[in-house]
Amino acid sequence: MESDIQGNSDIMDRVKAANDTVGRNVTNMKKSIDKLEKNENEVLDEVDELHEMIEEMKDRATDAQCRSMKYNLIFSGIPEKIWDQNQSLDDDEITLKNFIESKLKIVNAHDIAMANVHRIGQRDRRTGTRPRSIIAKFIYYKDLLRVKRSAKELKGSHFGINEQFPKKIEDKRKILYPVAKEARKNGKKTVLNRDQLYIDGVLYKGPDVQPMASQHTPTQQPRSKRRRVISNQHE
Repeated sequence: MESDIQGNSDIMDRVKAANDTVGRNVTNMKKSIDKLEKNENEVLDEVDELHEMIEEMKDRATDAQCRSMKYNLIFSGIPEKIWDQNQSLDDDEITLKNFIESKLKIVNAHDIAMANVHRIGQRDRRTGTRPRSIIAKFIYYKDLLRVKRSAKELKGSHFGINEQFPKKIEDKRKILYPVAKEARKNGKKTVLNRDQLYIDGVLYKGPDVQPMASQHTPTQQPRSKRRRVISNQHE
C-alpha cells in the first residue's frame, strides 16, 4: 500500500508539473495572440490612414487640375476644315476668333490673347460632318468672362460653350445637369459651381452626388475607420 501510495504521489506530481507547463504555454499563447491582434489593428489603422491620404491627394490633384483649367473654354459645333499639308498651325485660332466675332457679336475678337487653341478628340473619318470641339486657353480671365457672357447669343443654335473640368468633376456635373434643367423649368434659380449645384441658394444633396472632400461642404461625411475588436477570451 505504501508503495502504491508513493507511486500515486509521483504520478500526481508529474501531472501537476505537466499542468503547470501547459498553463504557462497557454498563458504565453494568449500573450502572443493578444500581441498579434494588437499588431493587426495597428496595421489596419495604418492602411486606413493611407487610404485617407490617397483620397486627400486625389482631391488635391483634382483641385489643382481645376485651377489649371480655369482659363479654358471648350467650343463645340464650329465647322472643321478638311486637313491638308498647306494648313496653317494658326487656323484653329483664326477660326475660333472669327466665330467669336460673328456669332458672339464681340468686336475686335482677334485682339483677344490666347495661349493655346486646338481641336480635341478624333476626327470623324466616316462622314467628316461632325466637327471636333475647340479648346482655348485665354491669357486674361476678363476676356474669358466676356466670351462666357456672350454665350446667350448662341441660344437655339447647335453651337455650345462650356468650361473645362477634370473627368472626375465632369462626371458629377453630368448627374447634376438634368436636375438643374428640371429645377429651371419649375422657375427656380440654379447655380452650378464645379460639382456643386445650388437651387434657390440651397445646396443640392442628391444621393448620387458627393462633392470633393477638399471643398468642405455640408454633405461631406467622415470616413469611418475599419477596426477589429480584440477578444479577451480564448478557448
